[in-house]
Amino acid sequence: MAETDKFEKFTGAPVASPEAIAAYRLIGSGASIAPDAPGLQELQRLHLIASEPTTGGGRWVLLDAEEAARRVIREALDGITAGARYARQVHEQFRALEQEAGTDVQRKATGSERLDTVSQVNDRLAWATATATRYAWTAQPGPRPREALLVSMDRDAAVLKRGVAMRTIYHKSRRTDTHLRQWADHMSALGAEVRLAAFPFRRMIVIDDSAFIPALPPAPEKAAWHITDSGTLDFFKQAYEDTWSRAEPWEGGREASTSDSPSVTDPLKRNILHLMSRGFSHPLIAKKIGVSPRWITTKLSEMKAALGVTTNEELAFWWALSSDRVDHSDYG
Repeated sequence: MAETDKFEKFTGAPVASPEAIAAYRLIGSGASIAPDAPGLQELQRLHLIASEPTTGGGRWVLLDAEEAARRVIREALDGITAGARYARQVHEQFRALEQEAGTDVQRKATGSERLDTVSQVNDRLAWATATATRYAWTAQPGPRPREALLVSMDRDAAVLKRGVAMRTIYHKSRRTDTHLRQWADHMSALGAEVRLAAFPFRRMIVIDDSAFIPALPPAPEKAAWHITDSGTLDFFKQAYEDTWSRAEPWEGGREASTSDSPSVTDPLKRNILHLMSRGFSHPLIAKKIGVSPRWITTKLSEMKAALGVTTNEELAFWWALSSDRVDHSDYG
């Protein structure tokens, strides 16, 4: 499959073809399916199916769709990271050529631009992040969806690896958010700075010589201003610095969670989580361990209750960042 086709979903086209969807439904219904059936290879590539281990590849089983989605997203992010690396190299090389030729110019203020759609805002933010060389500051007074936090992890980690200083401010009321605690602990360990503000503040993003702020009505909903005017940019940098200086440093969210309690996981429960992360369905996990699917459900419920979460997706999010994942080598 050509690389340009691999992430066709970015153009608005369906991720899976009609043939793959039809094959998926056949497998889910328990019907037999020919080895060369249309869409079968596509489902494998999308990590949605696997051959049944006990039949030597003669039958297919459905894998965890949430885990499959995460794997496809990670592959897409790898492509985005490569593109960001290329964009940064272009920026650095062209700037060096300009300086070498003695044509370095004093860049003038260029004003501001209103971005009216979510895709325009995201594209401009992606460009600013990809070319950042000094700092990326974010102020987020409201909640962030779990999906947004998951997607941002690899992207933000890549920014930190380039030596960009990263700061993020959240409202103190968000400290009880399980997903945010895990994100903040994870990013802090990688070198990002996180603070909590107990007072109202404005949402903004400042990246090198750009700032992004929400546009007010009558602008379209979710529209934003991209600010590059040097004078206005200085104002927002100072406003961010003022909020940052008044906010409290993040000291970790583990004290509000039982994620480090030895009662949360044991070798068998870690084995279940490990197999789930590899895409095994509950019946396959039960068969591999030698227990009933109901027993697996009971153990998952115990872990969710201990962690204070309610869904398997939240449990998978915790496992992805848990020290238990790397501190133990007892997987079966």
